[in-house]
Amino acid sequence: MKGLMLASLILPVVAALLIKFVHTDIRIKRNFLIIVLMAECVLTVCMVTSEPVRFMLFSMSDILRVEMEIDNLSKLFMVIASFGFLFAGIFASKYMEHEHDAFPEENFYLFFLLSLFGLMGMDMSCNLVSMYFFFEMITLLSMPLVLHEKSKESIGAALKYLFYSIAGAFLALGCIFVLANYVNSMDFVSGGNLIKEAADHKTLIYVMVLLGVIGFGAKAGMFPLHIWLPKAHPVAPAVASSLLSGVLTTTYTASQGLLLMIPNMYKIAGEGLPMVMHVAARSLATHALSIMGDHQDVYATRSTGFAILANSSPQEVMDLTSVAHLSAIKGHVPFLNFFDGFRTSHELQKVELIDLKKVSKLIDKKELQKFRNGGINIDNPHTFGTCQMDDVYFQYAEAKNKFYDNLPDIVNDYMEEINNITGKNYKPFNYYGSPTAKSIIVAMGSVCETIKETIDYLNSQGLDYGLIEVHLYRPFSSKYLLKVLPQSVKKIAVLD
Repeated sequence: MKGLMLASLILPVVAALLIKFVHTDIRIKRNFLIIVLMAECVLTVCMVTSEPVRFMLFSMSDILRVEMEIDNLSKLFMVIASFGFLFAGIFASKYMEHEHDAFPEENFYLFFLLSLFGLMGMDMSCNLVSMYFFFEMITLLSMPLVLHEKSKESIGAALKYLFYSIAGAFLALGCIFVLANYVNSMDFVSGGNLIKEAADHKTLIYVMVLLGVIGFGAKAGMFPLHIWLPKAHPVAPAVASSLLSGVLTTTYTASQGLLLMIPNMYKIAGEGLPMVMHVAARSLATHALSIMGDHQDVYATRSTGFAILANSSPQEVMDLTSVAHLSAIKGHVPFLNFFDGFRTSHELQKVELIDLKKVSKLIDKKELQKFRNGGINIDNPHTFGTCQMDDVYFQYAEAKNKFYDNLPDIVNDYMEEINNITGKNYKPFNYYGSPTAKSIIVAMGSVCETIKETIDYLNSQGLDYGLIEVHLYRPFSSKYLLKVLPQSVKKIAVLD
């Protein structure tokens, strides 16, 4: 049993150092993290099913000893901690792929595993001194998780967290040293032993206990001593805190499912939230249900305020989806990113994967932080969802136009960035065919792939045709349309 307890403490420390200092592929390190956390869960299960044993790590005096023992309450908290860290680690291995620029993955895994060491040690503590020792370890080892973004907000939150933790540590430590003069043991025992052993100093004992509760409570974020908590948790990674001040959101739908979202789409667009909705465009069910493609469902959302981006093939879905997300964050306009249902959504096709690490570097971190700062946060209250009279209401509606005016340029800029990554040539409107075409088709969706093959065949026969493939459907930009329209064009057919 003693060996299992020591192994559960040593394992996360050794694993943390290996992940940090052994140079190997980050994917191997992610898998290693999960294996270590699974091993920790196995050790925990073995410990909770074994006979309890007590041993001492080290001591400063007969009373001030760091000792370990597992009782029934310890078993409960150890199971929660080990399996909780396993689930968080599984999520972290994906989440931190997109956070490595601000906070290297190895650093996160280092402090993540060291925090597990501190938590498991605290769960095994059998006296107040041991609990204080490991509680301080958790405090110091978890602070880098608050600092992970290295932004002004995260640094301020970390300093506030550190200040309250140090203040709480001094109160708790003072309580321990005073109590050590009046009791023979700091052990946790059923019914307590403070009043029994210091019956002549009840007032002092009560004061020290109060100071201890304040000290540990301030460090743990216990109400009403949780002042640092609203600052620290919103800037911590999602795996370290679920109380984010703003969460980027995406959803997937089609047909009648999209129509059910229309009332919310007006609200989302009105508040300028950077949501992205991916739609497999389909016919609406009227006299019958049809899973084949047309764009009835997408056209029904044109007036909601969502920007609409069209994809013609599985490869474009792979590449242009990033444009929708990046533009939504920077442009403060939600996007409906659509492709043809069944014809594209169910097409079995090989695609060239885009390098998401390069894409993540394109995220406008300043605008992303601005969005998060606008989230519901008790430490940063603001008003929204008000009732307005028509004069004020339409002033705000008019003020939003600037975001839509700027959006085509934002989309074009991000398309150029994606072109640099993929080697493609995406534009809000792409022209395909003869540069001297007199007759062209304007279309969007999977039909463009068929039109391109048809144009190749016809032009090889001496004819002169072209295609304008629409990507940015809303807001519709005449500037970018005219840029690709050949001067020779006499006839235009628009396929709806």
